[in-house]
Amino acid sequence: MSKPTVKKKDSNTFDYMKTNKDNLQNIILNPSILHIIDNLVTRTNKIIIHAYQFIKLYLSFLYQNNTKFPSIDKKFISHVFKVITIRKSNSGGYSEDKMPEQLKLLSSFYQQHYINTLYKNEAIYYDKLPHILAYEAIDMVTNINNNIQQNFINHLNKYVNIVFKLKEKISEITKNNKDKIIRKELHKNLYQEFYYIKQDLCSFNKDYISDIKYHNWINEQKLKLFPNKNKFDHDSIHYDLKSNTQDYLISMFYILEQFEIFNKHNENTDTKEIRLFNVLPLRTNIISKHITIDTCGLISNFIETDIAKNLSNYKKDNNQFNLWNRFFKLNHKSLKKNKYTFNFMIKTDGISVSILFIKLDKNNIPLKKSFKNNTDNFDYIEQVEITQDIKNKKVICIDPGYSDIIYCGAKNEKGDLQTFRYTQNQRRLETKSKKYNKIIEEINTETKISNKSIKEIETKLSKLNSKTINFEKFYKYCIKKNKLNSKLYQHYQQRIFRKLKLNRFINSQKSESKMLNNFKNKFGNPNDKDI
Repeated sequence: MSKPTVKKKDSNTFDYMKTNKDNLQNIILNPSILHIIDNLVTRTNKIIIHAYQFIKLYLSFLYQNNTKFPSIDKKFISHVFKVITIRKSNSGGYSEDKMPEQLKLLSSFYQQHYINTLYKNEAIYYDKLPHILAYEAIDMVTNINNNIQQNFINHLNKYVNIVFKLKEKISEITKNNKDKIIRKELHKNLYQEFYYIKQDLCSFNKDYISDIKYHNWINEQKLKLFPNKNKFDHDSIHYDLKSNTQDYLISMFYILEQFEIFNKHNENTDTKEIRLFNVLPLRTNIISKHITIDTCGLISNFIETDIAKNLSNYKKDNNQFNLWNRFFKLNHKSLKKNKYTFNFMIKTDGISVSILFIKLDKNNIPLKKSFKNNTDNFDYIEQVEITQDIKNKKVICIDPGYSDIIYCGAKNEKGDLQTFRYTQNQRRLETKSKKYNKIIEEINTETKISNKSIKEIETKLSKLNSKTINFEKFYKYCIKKNKLNSKLYQHYQQRIFRKLKLNRFINSQKSESKMLNNFKNKFGNPNDKDI
């Protein structure tokens, strides 16, 4: 159970940015621009799907050939976008002699390998997308880093457990010891033994705390898991994961490679196959996702004349407002928010739209973002001075789980326990998730392509594993996946899929709002509580 927290009281805290969500058709002036937006959404999503696949195939190739990984930053991903797309216009490209070295390497890999995975020489055009793709590159870097930061320690722990057969040893103890007290003590000692192994593996301290029989293995594994390290920032692997995130990408590849070796070794035995994980995110769902359109993206795609002039002058005077007001209803209620102003940026999938707002100061001037207080606004309860004011509050304990998303408990005035639950089943019912999944399943069962249902076509891909880092296996997956996507793009571009996604979001908001109201009715004003 996580440590209880106490919210800091700070009158200066606020959300620097906020969003309103609405149906796109409600805020556009002319429905004719919908086809432009749909085209941008479709092209961008195809590029992102290929970019994720390309990056994983490229890194799998480098890993297989013991070649150092590049830094996956915005510039690297922007180069990937250029490599996997083509231009109708010749402007903006590189001549061979001026092409950056990294771009040459990526282009060479594309021509030698990735191009062969495309179905019928699929062509995606880059024109008028640079401003939109810049935001996608940032999102991709964030997604890749988050995947490492949030999952590496869990994968490392699982690796240790598998190598030294933790599950088997637990089962053996349980089987051979009928006495509950002895069994509990032996389990505790075993968990402690494994904990020490993991602590030594995640530390460069020379004084190991684990049993000496593990020391050689720990030393060997450190060289493979952390090949370029002899210390962690602040002597903490958790801190180092945040400050040097991509150093651990090679570690993720190594752990997954070991899992695949284990599976291959045990494929003809009764041993349960180890479930693989994603070393890198992939976009396997081809229903169009949201893209970001700012003023530069608006000018590039909606303005037909004086594009260069508008791009250089859009921040002057009231130009941004005038440009957006030509295509969107800036007086619509969804584009207004008290103490905030429209930030001339939207995120849309062609059906729904998220409208971004920025906080205004007391003079109604948009605030500049400050990072000086960019920390969680909570303290652990043991770090807080227990004042009389805190003692007078009702303490509510919350325990999140799988069946119960939220389970709360508190004592009432009589000392009796009051409980509050927000369950998975309740959320599924209120969001109509089951109903929408059934609608999608019916559509995919009834729709036929070449006398086969969508469901039957998609089942073919299940024989290949998208999580593998084996270059040849993932190469085959890309061929199959790209062929499948090509057949199904038109089907999944139907607006019904994105409408159901919007409905799900709206219902989720309603469900959570209802849950908060029920919580207040049960326990009273949150200001009188410590949660």
